[in-house]
Amino acid sequence: MEAAAIAIILNKKNEVLLLKRMHPQKDFSGYWGFPGGQTEPNETNEQAAIRETKEETNLDIWDLKFLKVDRGFVYAYTTRDFKGEVKLSFEHIGYVWESIKNIDSYKLIPGSAELIREASSL
Repeated sequence: MEAAAIAIILNKKNEVLLLKRMHPQKDFSGYWGFPGGQTEPNETNEQAAIRETKEETNLDIWDLKFLKVDRGFVYAYTTRDFKGEVKLSFEHIGYVWESIKNIDSYKLIPGSAELIREASSL
């Protein structure tokens, strides 16, 4: 399986950026998750997380911290450093900055709640 990378972005209020997936050809359509996607050839997983975030949200992110490899191929990173305003790509139909205490009320991609909690503790 090819490597993929995700970015868990937290703001100054300790809210996490969640994106609602809608792209019908992708897994977990209708679920909430993070910006991310497959790592391209000659690209590091961290570079993939940065690129995918820009493509999917229009946000510039930096100073990423590696969290862990999830499901054996998804490289999870987190950051609190970003600039720009969210403008969604065609892959998502909504976004929200949500408090960590409210994440269980969302239909999250499996494993996402644990990643959010881990990222918010850093």
